[in-house]
Amino acid sequence: MNFELKLHFYFLLILSFLISQGQGNDVMAKANFLKAEESFGNGRFAESIEYLDKVKQMLDGTNPRVEQLRARCYFELGDGYALQSSLASYFTMASESDIYYSQMLMLLTEVDRLKEVQASQMVKAQQEMPDREAWKQAQITNTSSAYQKYLISFPNGLFVKEADERLKILPPTEVIDSRDGRIYNVVKIGEQVWMAENLAVSKFLNGDIIPQATSKEEWKQFAQAGKPAWCYYNFDQAHASEYGYLYNWFAVIDSRGLSPKGWRIPTDGDWTYLNDFLGGAEAGTKMKGLDGWVSSKKNTNSCGFEGIAGGICLPNGVFQYQGIVGFWWSSTEHRADNAYFRSLGDYSILFKSYYNKGTGQSVRCIRTN
Repeated sequence: MNFELKLHFYFLLILSFLISQGQGNDVMAKANFLKAEESFGNGRFAESIEYLDKVKQMLDGTNPRVEQLRARCYFELGDGYALQSSLASYFTMASESDIYYSQMLMLLTEVDRLKEVQASQMVKAQQEMPDREAWKQAQITNTSSAYQKYLISFPNGLFVKEADERLKILPPTEVIDSRDGRIYNVVKIGEQVWMAENLAVSKFLNGDIIPQATSKEEWKQFAQAGKPAWCYYNFDQAHASEYGYLYNWFAVIDSRGLSPKGWRIPTDGDWTYLNDFLGGAEAGTKMKGLDGWVSSKKNTNSCGFEGIAGGICLPNGVFQYQGIVGFWWSSTEHRADNAYFRSLGDYSILFKSYYNKGTGQSVRCIRTN
């Protein structure tokens, strides 16, 4: 038998003898107090308190030495209320000659400060609780929609960075516009992620209202002044649910932001990539949806773009081509008075040209990488 085993064996014999003599609890209490001091010295304050609780149980009470160490533990843990309780116990039993008395008096001056900090932390914890619970639920669901809903509810939340990172990884299924809560289907085509529906929002991203034109005269005035505007096709809201809104180019490129957060207006280059990825000559056929057209015989929607014929509003307020041609702006200017767009119609290509900036066209957004 090696030395350590022998020592342990003799310790048990002595302990058994002391217990038989009614002194076992005192010995165990002392052993636990030594462990409490060791834990305190190693910075394990909660563990030290656990040992002190055992000491108190074994002694069927407490003493100044136990309470001074307990008080020091609570001070290190920043628990002002528990510190106050321990100090009250200590001063009830200890005399001024106790070697820890002056130290305990110093801790007494810290009670109110620690309680103030604790109260502040409790208020903060209560305020953060809805944020933390929403994040917990988003993690449980673990979908792109769940993280978007978290960001909409808590735009300055505790886990914004983590939510943004998750959105970059998860496969996209929809985008939720924080301005009105509207949900748009999305589709990944090649390396791009596009909205699979036309935009229909009446506020810029900063919250400013986008002016709505409700007559030809108003639409012409916005076009001539070079100011952002939107309208329903034929100024009739009945068209909006299927086809979305029509926007002039001044709304498209407004610095206040037309796209939802994390999205942008596609450039002419973005449209070119999409066209090339889909094979060029038959790109339009693959992009046209099966609904929203007077005739959809040539449409396959094989890429999931769901292009619909929302028509156009000319700068003079005249509407044309709903159900026949769909027009979508790019953010790329051609000349001072016009900009590039793409269109789908009764042809197989994705047509490219440019139009007057005062024209009203549909908008599709592309996700920012």
